Amino acid sequence: MEAFIDKRPWGWERWFVSGKPVTVKILHIDPNARISLQKHNKYRIELWRILSGRAKVTLGQNIKELGPGEEVEVEFGMIHRLEAFDEPVEVLEIISGDFDEKDIIHIDDDYGRT
Repeated sequence: MEAFIDKRPWGWERWFVSGKPVTVKILHIDPNARISLQKHNKYRIELWRILSGRAKVTLGQNIKELGPGEEVEVEFGMIHRLEAFDEPVEVLEIISGDFDEKDIIHIDDDYGRT
């Protein structure tokens, strides 16, 4: 698969590999933007590795700040969110398992998605 960029209201994502058993993307989150607070219907695990910037990461009830080189695993069914502070954040996202963008359940979304 050739890499392509998909614009999002919070920035963009560059797709490198899409499909089973693994999907690989780079997420670019604009300054002071964030993805929706979400979870997934299907079985998948996401690994987020911060490439640049500092991110506020929500995993269930826990909130932490991560910087370049740090990573976190989003387990199946876990509520999660990534946020940028005053500078953009770039994150390597590796998804293992059943991948379908339509399985996102938006719990809280700044852009009106449901």
